Amino acid sequence: MQVCVLASGPSMCQSDAARVSDWRNGTNRLAIAVNNTFLLMPIVDAIFATDRRWWGRYYPQAKATGAQLWCQTPKLSDQLNINATEWTSDSGNSGERALRLAAEGFQATRIILIGFDMEDSAQKHWHGPHPKGWPNPEPSHFVLWRNWIGRLVATHPNIDWVNASRQTALECIPRIDLETALCLS
Repeated sequence: MQVCVLASGPSMCQSDAARVSDWRNGTNRLAIAVNNTFLLMPIVDAIFATDRRWWGRYYPQAKATGAQLWCQTPKLSDQLNINATEWTSDSGNSGERALRLAAEGFQATRIILIGFDMEDSAQKHWHGPHPKGWPNPEPSHFVLWRNWIGRLVATHPNIDWVNASRQTALECIPRIDLETALCLS
């Protein structure tokens, strides 16, 4: 099982989403969108978001895609009748949690990351900043998130991890271009 996880870093773009859309087959090549990235690729197998505010705003659109909907809290899961992850973790980053879903929930043998920039830059997401009152990443968050992902990768050494993000500060996963990553399938 191969899973492509599409995050919302500033390097995430429509052309990469379209390429993954052509690659995925819904059987042994799946795609998980993190937060707003489903807006670039509405035909995905799963959408993952941790933030209750995000679900409050995007739930109807996300549900209309027909994708599996995932969050991290049973309470939110019960309220919206969506899936919740069953593992505990000290992380709260939707990207890391979506990677964990691919590894532990979908039992992926290969995981391809896209849009995992994980670095402080003027633009934090491909879609611009979150609305006023929502948290936007601080520089220290990126270090923490990279550490969480490094820990996840270390606990799953039998998975072939590939980072196909156009730009990235994530060094714990080998980086290759997206076309090569998808052709290795």
